[in-house]
Amino acid sequence: MSSNPPMETESIPRLLVRFSGPAIAGLLAHALYNITDRIFVGRTVGTEGLAALSLAFPFMLLFIAFGILVGVGTSSRMAIQLGEKDAPGAAVTLGTGTTLGLVGSVAITFLGFLVLGPLLRASGASGRVFDLAKAYLEVILLGAGFSSLGMGFTAVLRALGRPRVSMAAQFLGAGLNILLDAWWVLGMGWGVRGAAWATVLSELALCLWAAWVVFRGQDVVRVRLRHLVPQGAALRRIVAVGFPPGVMEMGFTLVVALMNRQVQRYGGDVGLSAMGIFFGLDALFFLPALGVGEGAQPLIGFNYGAGRLDRVRAVTWMAASAATVYFLGSLVVVELFAESLVGLFNATDPHLTEVASWGLRVCYAGAPLAGVSITAGYFFQGLGKSRASMVLTFCRFTLFILVPLLTLPPLLGLTGAWLALPVADLGGFLLGGWMMRRTLAKLESPGS
Repeated sequence: MSSNPPMETESIPRLLVRFSGPAIAGLLAHALYNITDRIFVGRTVGTEGLAALSLAFPFMLLFIAFGILVGVGTSSRMAIQLGEKDAPGAAVTLGTGTTLGLVGSVAITFLGFLVLGPLLRASGASGRVFDLAKAYLEVILLGAGFSSLGMGFTAVLRALGRPRVSMAAQFLGAGLNILLDAWWVLGMGWGVRGAAWATVLSELALCLWAAWVVFRGQDVVRVRLRHLVPQGAALRRIVAVGFPPGVMEMGFTLVVALMNRQVQRYGGDVGLSAMGIFFGLDALFFLPALGVGEGAQPLIGFNYGAGRLDRVRAVTWMAASAATVYFLGSLVVVELFAESLVGLFNATDPHLTEVASWGLRVCYAGAPLAGVSITAGYFFQGLGKSRASMVLTFCRFTLFILVPLLTLPPLLGLTGAWLALPVADLGGFLLGGWMMRRTLAKLESPGS
């Protein structure tokens, strides 16, 4: 356990940088999958290709949601156990989480092929856009398991105190994806299928390397074959902690699907393509704040398990402040350079540039408020308080996003769909800030 005491004793700012820096870099590396596919497809296939990737995006979020469920649940529980100096218990948690990830990934892939066509049509896909989205997802489904397991293993590496290795694994996959996209989409002209195969093979490389490091390249937690047999207590804890963020991502899947439908209804295929550009850039301007939360989570969990509540409070407020400052910077960049950012994906359609630029500016209007609600989610995950995390998640996706998304577009058209996001940022800030402040004020160690 010699590698873990610094999480309990080293200075908070230094630890947060050491853990959040690789987490941010890793998330940006993961975002490059999305950004790269959209840039190459947008510049070769055109507006219809971007619209197809927008329709495919909710399906990909489902794989990510399952990876988050398993990864957050496993890594959060392991961080607490390592803080309690319970390495055997952490081995049971890791083995159970790995088996859950394997079985769940197979089930998701099988189900995905069964419902792919009907769900795409229900999302509003038709004509060539439907054909392109279906072609892309038929390949992506083959690698759904690699995506989910890779996310889980990189989260576990952070809980093991190896954030730089986690980052390196994600950059390996992202770099390979860029090279394969350039070869197969630009060089070979394979279009959306080429982009999909590049993503799948890159995720496979990431998954295999991260798994090797988790099971063979570290000595903090030793997993044996017997640990791969799911243990009921470990499974319940993993699901209890991982379910809220997993459901949050699933809720985001529904939000994206509904938003696609509303945007297409009030803005047509151009609106849908603009939505694709927004989500491509959103990965760049939103994910680093999630990286701050991801870096803070194992620190919160470890120090909570060790009874260092003063450090739990310090990490939490520092993470919230850092995420807020980042979002302020993102807002300035988007407001000043929206047209140039859109130009990365589109160089031929001025109407698309106009629609997408306005959408970016409206969607990011409330971004600085999101830092507190994001930190609150990781704070509750780090403490293993699944009920509080679930309440925050439920309110965010029902009251703060779905309601505005259903009520504002009939009144304001396409702008109403964009406005749903800043409204959600405001609601999440108010509720998440209140819940986190209240919990911190009466925090007790897990053994008390």
